[in-house]
Amino acid sequence: MAINSPLVSVVMTTYNHEKYIAEAIDSVLNQTFTNFELIIINDGSSDRTDEIIKSFLHDQRIVYIHQDNQGTSIAINNGILTAKGKYIALFSGDDICDHQRLEKQYSFISSSNFKYKIVFSGFDVIDDHGNILVDNFLNNWFIQQHKSRTEIVNLFFFKGNCLNAITAFLEKQLILDIGLFNLTS
Repeated sequence: MAINSPLVSVVMTTYNHEKYIAEAIDSVLNQTFTNFELIIINDGSSDRTDEIIKSFLHDQRIVYIHQDNQGTSIAINNGILTAKGKYIALFSGDDICDHQRLEKQYSFISSSNFKYKIVFSGFDVIDDHGNILVDNFLNNWFIQQHKSRTEIVNLFFFKGNCLNAITAFLEKQLILDIGLFNLTS
């Protein structure tokens, strides 16, 4: 890795998020962890999303990709292929990133002695004004006392899977090794 390469690449996809994109970008730029690049992939927005993103391009941490609308999987893949960081943090242009997200996820994954290659986090569901509607409801899913790995997998398959992709933090090489995101889903 080159000396000036970021450690983390935040891959933010967006489509017609003019109402939220400025706050989403600010929430990444104001992270307590600072060794990152922000790759924004505008998937062919037809509203003012492009104009708003361009107002942030003075920040040299931002890499901007504007593409014709091709869907989220292609947008994410384009971001990952552009990324210079060892780690990828997925994000969306209509969400707000906790200001310690990158610091906490990097600290956890790097202190695991390579035990973990991907981590997810909880999230709060908020309204257009930032009011919490559902407070980290995932706690009930993941705090499962005395359940085997098989029981947890069965819980995911038969009750539902609540892993939120935009909270993923993973080694870039891991996603490259499996062939990126499936374009048919």
